[in-house]
Amino acid sequence: MLKGLADIVVKYGLETPAIYFLETMKPLAVYMSSLTLTISAPVLEIFGIAGYDYAALFQKRDSVEKLMREIEERVKHGKNVA
Repeated sequence: MLKGLADIVVKYGLETPAIYFLETMKPLAVYMSSLTLTISAPVLEIFGIAGYDYAALFQKRDSVEKLMREIEERVKHGKNVA
C-alpha cells in the first residue's frame, strides 16, 4: 500500500510537497489516523477509496517514515511512474 501511495506521489510530481507535509505531520500521524477512522474513512469508502486501510496503515508509527523513504527511493532512482 505504501508503494502505491509513493507511485501516485511521484506520478503527479508531488515529491517535495509530500515530503514536507509528511515530515511536518509525522509526530501527529497516529492521532490523525484515529481522526480519519472516525470521520473521513466512511466517506472515502463510499467513493471506493480504502479509507479504513489507509487510516489503519498510519496508526503504525513507522509508516510515515517508510512512505517518505519509498518516495525518496523512487526519485533517487528516477522511477517515474507516468
